Amino acid sequence: MSNAPTCIWDGKSGNSYKYWVHPIGTPMKDTPGNYIYAYEYQGTDGARYWGPVYIGQGNLAERSDLGSHHRGNCIKNKGATHFHAHTNSSESGRLAEETDLRANYSTPCNRQ
Repeated sequence: MSNAPTCIWDGKSGNSYKYWVHPIGTPMKDTPGNYIYAYEYQGTDGARYWGPVYIGQGNLAERSDLGSHHRGNCIKNKGATHFHAHTNSSESGRLAEETDLRANYSTPCNRQ
């Protein structure tokens, strides 16, 4: 993942998280981590931004397969084009990060 471009996502807590950015369909390693399905858009200031569609955690190889993702249809219908990911072996750390990010962003495909 280290050759991919990166993006910083900020949690509601003020913590920042560095993610590697991949087009949807890029094979991921079979490893635990956090991920964000997102689309890129141009802001009114002309800058490029990422819009999150779904924030989650789990096995990155499994969760990056949009065809088998439990919210795959929603993610596709909301225009996600990229899979942002980083590894994190700590389940409690992954869950805390997911909660922190979801508290800071509106993600139309997350149900909770």
